[in-house]
Amino acid sequence: MTLNVGRLGLGTLPLAAEGRPDRDQALHTLEHAVETGVPLLDTADSYCLTDADHGYGEHLLAEAMRRFGPRWFDRVTVATKGGLRRGPNGGWHQHGRPEYLRRACDDSLARLGLDSLPLYQLHRPDPAVPIEDSVGALDELRQAGKIQQIGVSNFDIEMLERVRPIAPISTVQNRLSLFDREELETARHCAHLGIAFLAWGPLGGRRRAPQLATMLPALAPVAERHGATPHEIALAWVLAQAPSVVVIPGCTSPDMVDSAQRASRLRLTPTDLDQFPLPEPTDHRHDSAPATPQWRDTPEESTR
Repeated sequence: MTLNVGRLGLGTLPLAAEGRPDRDQALHTLEHAVETGVPLLDTADSYCLTDADHGYGEHLLAEAMRRFGPRWFDRVTVATKGGLRRGPNGGWHQHGRPEYLRRACDDSLARLGLDSLPLYQLHRPDPAVPIEDSVGALDELRQAGKIQQIGVSNFDIEMLERVRPIAPISTVQNRLSLFDREELETARHCAHLGIAFLAWGPLGGRRRAPQLATMLPALAPVAERHGATPHEIALAWVLAQAPSVVVIPGCTSPDMVDSAQRASRLRLTPTDLDQFPLPEPTDHRHDSAPATPQWRDTPEESTR
């Protein structure tokens, strides 16, 4: 089954984790996103502050759904994730065991008030558990009707190719921005396979996004040509990398949602794209998969 969610979604981590807005503003942002046509809302059971706060992001989304009413389900795809959990001090810990994922899925269904999850994603590979076992558990949940479509997050090409024979994968959610280009080849590979690539952190993350224009001065003249902001050009650049890319910026206000909407309608020219040179692509389609996951640690922001 192909996931059809356009080119723009809303990432809800900033509405639920450190620095989150008050609950009324968060709900207003979610409602505005749906009212203005954002077709995908992405959350996770671990979008919270600490383990005591577990499930905050899903509870928030469920409250917004109740406020918006039955029209919600005709307009938006709800996506969530399992397999990552925050500790008492806010650290992030992988939990990829099948029994944990089965329980996490049931808990997400209860928090969201749904009979079946439109899109359920393995949040992050657990280096202590074979990814085949984790994704296999998700496919069992799909066959039981608890999941409609399966996604994986923070997977490289080799990992993706290992699990594709096990389950139908609809989405890959990885970090991609002008600052973070390591997953460009994964995005291109997903386009070849017809898999949606959900680009998280498309503005470079919460530490770099406020300094985007200063750190990347080439954005300013491109923005001026299009009558846009540097942030909108940065989002448009991510969308231009492959036809399967869906950007999911973490908006915390209706104005930010509107800006992301404008960015999704921009079309950068070859001259615009030349301002941000890209590495040459490598074809991994026929590479043999490694025997073990190629795990790499990433900065704090990359734990999402």
